[in-house]
Amino acid sequence: MTTENKLKDFILNNYKSLRDFSIKCDIPYTTVVSVINRGIDRAGINTIKNICNCLSIDINALAKGEIVTLNHINQIGDDFVMKYNILNDEGKERMELYLNDLLTSYKFTSDDDKKK
Repeated sequence: MTTENKLKDFILNNYKSLRDFSIKCDIPYTTVVSVINRGIDRAGINTIKNICNCLSIDINALAKGEIVTLNHINQIGDDFVMKYNILNDEGKERMELYLNDLLTSYKFTSDDDKKK
């Protein structure tokens, strides 16, 4: 399934129609249809940001062809912080060292981060 079809399905699972989505998100209907029909890669970045903001989905995940809600991302972050807070000072220090080691090894970073 294409990214555009995933996006369309996600919209239709959360709104009555594409038109309903466009009205509630203040995005022209023709723009929404154009993104679905012509492709996300042909849309302006502001249009995609508006769509993602309205749907509460991650724009980086969408660029990779995935629909990931921000609630899911926030839950992962919240779980990580909760576990970190349980650690004593030595555990927190080791966790920070381990995380820094992971980040300096390109083996464990996303392709986007390797380009920086």
